[in-house]
Amino acid sequence: MKASDPETGAKFSFFDVLVNANVFINAASDTTAATLTFVLYYVLANPEAWTRLVQEVRSQFSSEEEISGHSTAPLPFLNAVIHETLRLRPPAPSNLQRVVPDEGMMIDGYYIPPGTVVSTPTYGIMHDPRHFSHPDDFIPTRWIPNEKGQETCNRAAWIPFSYGPRSCIGKPLALIELRLVIARFVWRFDAELVEDKEPYYQDAFVARRGDLPIKIWRRELQK
Repeated sequence: MKASDPETGAKFSFFDVLVNANVFINAASDTTAATLTFVLYYVLANPEAWTRLVQEVRSQFSSEEEISGHSTAPLPFLNAVIHETLRLRPPAPSNLQRVVPDEGMMIDGYYIPPGTVVSTPTYGIMHDPRHFSHPDDFIPTRWIPNEKGQETCNRAAWIPFSYGPRSCIGKPLALIELRLVIARFVWRFDAELVEDKEPYYQDAFVARRGDLPIKIWRRELQK
């Protein structure tokens, strides 16, 4: 509310703040919910991944209160699971469009005239075997340098939040939300799939996803 434009001195009105807050929340909430669905599916459909995630989270923290955005940031397998899920099932898979400015521009050695609509194929790039070997498989260890083995992992091609200065403004909040929710879920519950069937995934600018029936129960804490 106190910030102002350095050139005009104009300040945000309450309505401006409200509208921007709405963008922040929507950009990092509905898309986060879709990602959480697929995180749970992939780790529960891959027992080794679920076991490792459980061990990492439960060995790192002695109480749920210790779990925060900051404390979960260094967890390698948790972050690898999130990265791999966002690669496989980006919550905004559609090509995000941009318009070439009035002076035109060069893109990859080609002149693109003014007014041309261009876009980056988010889903296609992250499923290109030139960037990620076995692109349709859930292989979270590809994101852990000393465990990737022969797996190709081009980090520059990981663009679930788009790319560049106009990339998703909700990215930092979304990653914090994902780490917090997943870590607290894993700390608090044990779970299993009701049926080994991946929820449907449909591109509707923001991805639509199907239900994920799972069984959960509160784990017993050792005293």
